[in-house]
Amino acid sequence: THTEQLLQFPDLRFLFLFHYDGRLREAAVQRLADGLPSPFLFAALAWRLNDWVEPVRHAALRSAERCFPQTDPKIVAAAAEALLLRQDSWGRWSDERNAVDAAYQRPDVARALALRLAESITGPSARVLRKASRSEVLDDYLLQLAVEARQPSVRVVAVQFLTNGKATWQSGWQYKWVDKSWGCERGCLRWRSAHLRSSSIVRR
Repeated sequence: THTEQLLQFPDLRFLFLFHYDGRLREAAVQRLADGLPSPFLFAALAWRLNDWVEPVRHAALRSAERCFPQTDPKIVAAAAEALLLRQDSWGRWSDERNAVDAAYQRPDVARALALRLAESITGPSARVLRKASRSEVLDDYLLQLAVEARQPSVRVVAVQFLTNGKATWQSGWQYKWVDKSWGCERGCLRWRSAHLRSSSIVRR
């Protein structure tokens, strides 16, 4: 049986994170105890925090609290580039999200993420920077990104943040009527903002 296979071959816990049976997904996440070896597996455990089965979410939270602090910062930063763009659409998790946010707020992870954003040649790095700026962890790297980032879009976003003294990011969509009589409406981005912390370079 799959349960016997999981007991006999411990490395199957990584594969069984995606098992169709919630009981085996729960058993798999319970066997995660150390730092995660790849960005994919970090994202996989984060995904289980939004699992459709509540006991799996609870087990994943306990595993995340064990594993995320031990995971290499470069691995967390690489996973964050993908997760930050997607996790706002996850609707099943609640307090479980705190474990992922705590991992992003590690100083060594912020340093690694800033370096990835500065060196990135392609991809949605400017959007990642906006999403990551919901917390203050990247505030001290904005000047570096404004000067050294290889993508013009990242430099633009960093300069905007420094000039305005606040970070802005997309928080969803809202709809405005164009013509009610015809039932026509237009979708618009909804934005939120937060002031940069006082220790940011914007104050110097």
